Amino acid sequence: MFARFICATILHLSIVDEINTGIINMKYAVNHPYKFESVFFAWLAGFLQCSSCLLIELANIGVICGTRDTISIVSNFIALVIIAEFDNYVFASMKNESFKLMCEKDFTERVLII
Repeated sequence: MFARFICATILHLSIVDEINTGIINMKYAVNHPYKFESVFFAWLAGFLQCSSCLLIELANIGVICGTRDTISIVSNFIALVIIAEFDNYVFASMKNESFKLMCEKDFTERVLII
């Protein structure tokens, strides 16, 4: 039971920032429609980020509750964490692409003022 609690808590704490970022992106798209060609697609990007993180967390809770063996709980938890962090791994693997430079924090803080 302790392993279930620890795995659920760790995944939840790692996903909270992703959900918060998705909500902030949705709010930014709605509050600044003049900056986008299609506000719907800008809002949809934040919504998909938020909803995918929520679905991963629900899947994690389902897997944790359905598994009886401690080793299986931990291995399934690790697999779901890798799925949840996959976008960060892809972004980190980019070297000197212009898209990465436009998405980094120092650039976005100066350009996208909320």
